Amino acid sequence: MGQLAYTVYVKDPKTNEDVAYGPDSDDIPGWALKQMGDHCFEDGQKTDSDDEPDGQVAYSKQNVPDLEAEIERRNNDRADDDQIVVGGKGNKADLVAALEADDAAHAE
Repeated sequence: MGQLAYTVYVKDPKTNEDVAYGPDSDDIPGWALKQMGDHCFEDGQKTDSDDEPDGQVAYSKQNVPDLEAEIERRNNDRADDDQIVVGGKGNKADLVAALEADDAAHAE
């Protein structure tokens, strides 16, 4: 991840509160990075590749069977009330949205 060029305010998806991250910030969560544009970073890029900050390939770059497998993997160890439920028609956009919502809900 590149270094922020200045302080950036983003909305925490859990609390809907503004959260500030600046040049000295370490470990910016994925949900915050998704809200920041490349222009916020000194080198003009969030990352050096299409990978997410934690090294995983972005959901939008994965195919439907891989997204379905990831949802199944996460649901295996969860209680029924914490299962990922895919809305809509279950197409790729719906799978990506469900995984991103789950990431935001379980962000530290």
